[in-house]
Amino acid sequence: MFFGSYHLLGQFAPNNIAHDIHDFLLPLFNTLTGLNEFQLDAEPSRTLLIYGLVPITASTRSLYSLFSRYPSTLSLDVMMDESLVCFEDVTIGLSHDTIWYQWGFGRPEGPLDDRKVTSEHLQNFTGYVKEKLNIDDKSACLEKDEFGILFSRRSTRVILNEIKLRESITAQTGMTIRTLSFEQNSLEEIIANVSCAKFIVGMHGSILILGLYPGLTVTEEKRLEILASDEVAPHLCCADPAFRFRLNQDTIVDIPAVIEILLGALEEQGRRANVS
Repeated sequence: MFFGSYHLLGQFAPNNIAHDIHDFLLPLFNTLTGLNEFQLDAEPSRTLLIYGLVPITASTRSLYSLFSRYPSTLSLDVMMDESLVCFEDVTIGLSHDTIWYQWGFGRPEGPLDDRKVTSEHLQNFTGYVKEKLNIDDKSACLEKDEFGILFSRRSTRVILNEIKLRESITAQTGMTIRTLSFEQNSLEEIIANVSCAKFIVGMHGSILILGLYPGLTVTEEKRLEILASDEVAPHLCCADPAFRFRLNQDTIVDIPAVIEILLGALEEQGRRANVS
């Protein structure tokens, strides 16, 4: 018997910061605020109970706990058999109104055509997270000099020409570049820096739980075929060999192309600032 108020939801690609936010925490925040059970200036009213079989890391659990009255609980830890479980009070599931991307289930992955997420959804969510992590933009962003951020990886999917990329960005923008990674920086440090940065450059998504996905072994013939291609064709999740191969490889960045995109984005950013 579970006494107290709970919110029960299913596990999806745990320990991956991109999935944790897009598929889990942002929808959770929107769901509970919509039920008037989750106020921006108050502690969560429910404890999270996550139904899943994959253990979550301490850092992931601490992130989940920002949205939970008491430390979030994994069903793997408390439901040892298939016997009936009773709750004093429980809500189940998530609203998908804040989802803007689908991962290839039933059709090739890509942005959703009928997106409902708004800037207000994102601002409320990020504001709540920063408040819970004691990140104050006014005190954190006191530096006068503008800077950019380069997201790096230290163990897998490495940017092989990272030093040259960083030097080129500095030369073209005249700004200091801070290199951040999940291996060397805490979530609080990354969010605080991102909140004050002029721009962010990154080549790969967040860490994936590779053991959940098939298609990790690529034959030599298939590998050569993939290397000879310039793009990954539209595909379903999650076993396409070309997608898995490209997703997890180290990268030699096309620096001129990145610089062109970055300068174009900064120019557009300046135009919007002048208009507003």
